[in-house]
Amino acid sequence: MAFMRRNYVGVTVTLATANTKYSLLALINAILAAETGRDNTSQCPAMCRSLVLQAYAGIDSSGGNSNDILVGDGLLSTTRIGFILSSAGGVFNDQCTIDNVNVGDVYVQSAGTNQKLNVMVQAG
Repeated sequence: MAFMRRNYVGVTVTLATANTKYSLLALINAILAAETGRDNTSQCPAMCRSLVLQAYAGIDSSGGNSNDILVGDGLLSTTRIGFILSSAGGVFNDQCTIDNVNVGDVYVQSAGTNQKLNVMVQAG
């Protein structure tokens, strides 16, 4: 049975290994595949209307990130950064009136292990 694309996804992804570049879309779809038991790489839309990223600040000031999260494109590195989300809950928001925000082009990394990133993706 084919799985339909979701118009809204809200998840927390974990950057398990320090100094490793991760595809944001691959991280999101890995979580969705684990939840549904299906190996499906297209549950989250690659093109969306809204993308919100927040460095995990913890709940009730407990368990938050200890390192900043770097965000950029496929060439992301410590010397080529689009922007930095501070470990204390830094937020990024990108919106369009049409599905024109490309989640598939977003990459993330951190100098710390097991750093978390809250992600919200909304399609039209």
